[in-house]
Amino acid sequence: MGPPCKLSCRLKCVDKVSDEIRKILFAGYLAIEDHSRQWDFIARYVKVSNKQEGSVISRQCSKKYYLPIPNNNTEIQVCKTMFLRTFSISEKVVQTVCLKLQNLPAFMADRRGKHTNRPARISDEVKECINDHISSFPIVESHYTRDRTMKKFLDSDLNISKMYQYV
Repeated sequence: MGPPCKLSCRLKCVDKVSDEIRKILFAGYLAIEDHSRQWDFIARYVKVSNKQEGSVISRQCSKKYYLPIPNNNTEIQVCKTMFLRTFSISEKVVQTVCLKLQNLPAFMADRRGKHTNRPARISDEVKECINDHISSFPIVESHYTRDRTMKKFLDSDLNISKMYQYV
């Protein structure tokens, strides 16, 4: 958790939300281990309103940030700095959450690392060849725990030039 916003904040966030409440909120946010549930939490307390018709403002939408008060189930509007520092998140996280919510009504499951596009993937045949090559070297028992382990070890004198001799 970062420091609160400045005392000159126009919303007077420091007066509204104490450090104890911020610590409770930060601990609660960190306790959420699922990434998509963390995004749901952020989306619940960031209210996005679209630009009004006829407005000359260049931005497309505006955001209002709220912190939940655990004791009385209310939300207090705070500045962006206070919100981001309370949860130790970056502005990019909030932007991404809002963008995902704009495109989809609900968050999809977290699919980071789940893609199948892996051009450098090692095929099973190559892995089997590597295992066969390693198995062709003489196996030595460990002199520390011979009777307690089934692990196999390669000779300590084995080096790359000796490995090429086996090929």
